[in-house]
Amino acid sequence: MGFVGRLEDLAVADIFQIVALGKRTGKLTLTRRKDQGLVVFRNGGIVFCQTNAIHETLGSILVNRHYIDEATLLAALDVQQASDSPRPLGSILVEMDAISPETLRDVAYEQVKAVLSELLLWDSGVFQFESVELEEVFKTAFDTSEFLVEDGLRTEEVLLDLLTQLDRSAFEDLSAGPEAGTSGLELRAPSSGGEEPPGRRTRSHGFASLKGIMTELRNRPVTFTGELTLMLLRYTAELVNRAVLFGVRGDVLVGIGQFGIEVEGVSADQRVRSIQIPTNEPSVLADVVRRREPYRGRLARTPFNNYLVGELGGMAPREVIAVPIVVEGKVVAVVYGDNLPSDTPIGPIEGLELLMLQAGLIIEKNRLIQRLSELRTVEP
Repeated sequence: MGFVGRLEDLAVADIFQIVALGKRTGKLTLTRRKDQGLVVFRNGGIVFCQTNAIHETLGSILVNRHYIDEATLLAALDVQQASDSPRPLGSILVEMDAISPETLRDVAYEQVKAVLSELLLWDSGVFQFESVELEEVFKTAFDTSEFLVEDGLRTEEVLLDLLTQLDRSAFEDLSAGPEAGTSGLELRAPSSGGEEPPGRRTRSHGFASLKGIMTELRNRPVTFTGELTLMLLRYTAELVNRAVLFGVRGDVLVGIGQFGIEVEGVSADQRVRSIQIPTNEPSVLADVVRRREPYRGRLARTPFNNYLVGELGGMAPREVIAVPIVVEGKVVAVVYGDNLPSDTPIGPIEGLELLMLQAGLIIEKNRLIQRLSELRTVEP
């Protein structure tokens, strides 16, 4: 599954973390005005990296540092171009005994750091990650003589190295936690009286909130607790007037938490916790569980969609969103949202999709750590 968005909305370092945690294979393309960047990942590790903002290639670095001469570089390029399938230039040079594997890795690492140092400074533009086969990526790479490491560099180690070297003030928004005073999470449905639609509100401060929440997710163990529910709903409140977080319990979706829901004669929390929607009957929530993909659009007229509308107050919204958390290939929770009672159009939801994606990846990671810990405790 790929994803797209704006660099104003999500920092480059956070995008790398999402790809690394998910152990994804594919290409990340970044575009800023006339500049382009390309980072290729194999199982979450960096294998290829370049930008037209930095023109020094692996070959030119090796020549300039006198590891090889120009004749050797040209010979390696000839071998590369004559190959039936794309081959790493560095690997060819190692096979030719022109450089050692250690030299290749050291120089390649410096090349990656140079390129990523440039990309990490980009705070505007667009990005797109596509899950594709590596061979297809290298057929369309800017320049096949560019840097390529066959076995990949650990993304998190490279980021840590870079972020400790770069000017701290340039990256304070990547490491800062939530603003002071937000630990007590009070969720309020945004007022519709004369304010901007949720989509516009998000552009002014919602993604600063996203960065803070993603930092919280990375820096603490995450399971399905009330704290996680509040974190997810806190960000969703930037996007829609009301929302409900549903958990998947066997073959039933059950309400966990909410904001903005108003029903007569009963507590909204009690009403939400009483909602049960089967995953084997047609509904917007069941479809998201089955497809494991977000939904945005109108509610079809099905018995359980009608039941959901009734339980949430009786008004049918013209547009809804439903975004899943996927853990180990299964949907474990779904955030449903709409803009009732004003029913204004819903703004961009890419940030919520990325937040739910990272929440699932971190929960997967924590489950694995827990299993490994349990295995160690039972070892003889």
